[in-house]
Amino acid sequence: MTKTQGIVRTKFGQVSGLPLAGKYEGITEFRGIPYAAPPVGALRFRAPEDPAAWEGVKVCDAYAPMAMQDRQSGLGFEPYSSDFYWEGYPTCSEDCLYLNIATPADLAADASQAGKKYPVFIWFHGGGLADGYSFEPVFDPSELARKGVVVVSVGQRLNLFGYIALPQLTAEQDGKSGNYGLMDEVKALDWVCDNIAAFGGDPDNITVGGQSGGTAKSGALATSPKARGRVKRVINQSNLFWLRGYMDRAEMEEQSRTYLSSVGIDPDASLEELRQLDARAFLGPKGSIGRFRGAMVWDGDYVAHPEQTRNFEEYGAGLDVLAGNNLGEAALRGNGLFDPLPFTEVDEFYAFMKEYLGDLYEKYDFERAFPVDRENLDVRSRQLASYGMGGFGGLMVNRHFGAYRKAKGASGKTFIYLFSHLTPWRP
Repeated sequence: MTKTQGIVRTKFGQVSGLPLAGKYEGITEFRGIPYAAPPVGALRFRAPEDPAAWEGVKVCDAYAPMAMQDRQSGLGFEPYSSDFYWEGYPTCSEDCLYLNIATPADLAADASQAGKKYPVFIWFHGGGLADGYSFEPVFDPSELARKGVVVVSVGQRLNLFGYIALPQLTAEQDGKSGNYGLMDEVKALDWVCDNIAAFGGDPDNITVGGQSGGTAKSGALATSPKARGRVKRVINQSNLFWLRGYMDRAEMEEQSRTYLSSVGIDPDASLEELRQLDARAFLGPKGSIGRFRGAMVWDGDYVAHPEQTRNFEEYGAGLDVLAGNNLGEAALRGNGLFDPLPFTEVDEFYAFMKEYLGDLYEKYDFERAFPVDRENLDVRSRQLASYGMGGFGGLMVNRHFGAYRKAKGASGKTFIYLFSHLTPWRP
């Protein structure tokens, strides 16, 4: 039998956690706490609702399934799979609205009465808005918990389940549809504010953050009117969610209809019919769900403005922001981070940069200022992308963000980093 420790009373019932040992002795993890009702059946494609209350003590020593997804569309390609998912993949389910907590608090007594409050970090996983899960092994929360942080990792609906928009849904939901994954985030924030003190966390000291796709999730949450000033800080890793725009609902409706047709589902089907379908039908044949480009939409409710710069100015001016990226993670050419088009010849690189920089190329004598050879060509070009060229964000863009906020009179502080540690590798 798994040893459990610390019974904590939440708004919906009591939970017990899993005490860690060895290096992380003193840390307790609570795995798979429901923060919302399962979004299945009649609750599919709706705003999340409260979970059902329970009697007795719910033993939270095992993670819940990850959200519905097809790893062939995202998680399953190399080297991403080996780097991040060496332990394999958990099962997936539409029933995925659970969170995990790692706390350093002494839960032998009622932590809410213990007096000491730890800062809270709500973590959102990467994988865009399509893939990934909240308990990925590479993002083990124990280290931060050991340093005095209550870490909350959140599972939420992804891909079509989180971001579908359809005229039928719009008619049902007061002229709006989509953003179900963002609604899940707000619901999780509600839960944290209501319950985290019992786990030793300070509900008035909440930071949200994420890596890659988690920057979109944390950035949207922190600057949403629904957050109502409850978030104090944002940590964006591997991109800065600032120079972004939100999709129009009508565009998302059209994309959703096109995708449903492509997997053999009638886009004009009634909501009753769509909610009765087996969840896997929406994934289609292997690799199909990757064609659904899930996106948050501007709805004037969860997303106030179509431009994220305006949302930051209106709802994020007081946020402290830490934003950064990793040296070499982006490329100057290609289709995004995971499909780069590397340079093979020095002349090819310089021709590309001359077109890219225009008159600045000769003005600053680029070839002398940035020498390359065939051996270091790819590494050096990736350095430029990390500095901010190539459209992936980067150091210069992040610095400009800080300067822009200061010029606009934002009270929040801005911190920028470039993680440049190089791990051992073989070409």
